[in-house]
Amino acid sequence: MALYWCTECIPLAVTALLPVLFPMMGIMESGEVCIQYLKDSNMLFIGGLLVAIAVEHWNLHKRIALQVLLVVGVKPSLLMIGFMSTTAFLSMWISNTASTAMMLPIANAVLQQLCDTEANAEERYYNLAAAKDGLENQGFEMGDTKESNNKEQRTAASTWVNM
Repeated sequence: MALYWCTECIPLAVTALLPVLFPMMGIMESGEVCIQYLKDSNMLFIGGLLVAIAVEHWNLHKRIALQVLLVVGVKPSLLMIGFMSTTAFLSMWISNTASTAMMLPIANAVLQQLCDTEANAEERYYNLAAAKDGLENQGFEMGDTKESNNKEQRTAASTWVNM
């Protein structure tokens, strides 16, 4: 088994489940094998990860992320305090590792929301700047084109008459 772990000649997940075959091959009793897999710490970890998956499935992580943003704002130091307090609150009921696993989608949702907000603000700024310069006004552009065409026609006509 140790050789399989170190060399990874087969995937680690398969190596971890090889002892399940020991009772069928008569190497160990099933009670001895099961006690290694069903330790309290393993069950706590698996239960916390299942809670994290459920939170992500029902989009609770987005709700928590938006609530953190509303309460603490977008200043980086306050945002860090918001994440720390949320993690501390979650780790009161589930293991620290599982609460960290749960905070990953929450942090990702906050970053996505901040990026979307920043992109929308930049787009709004460019639209206002373009409207201010008159680039968005099609009538104004048509007028420019007509005026420049009329000037070209007048110049061409005056050079034709002068010939």
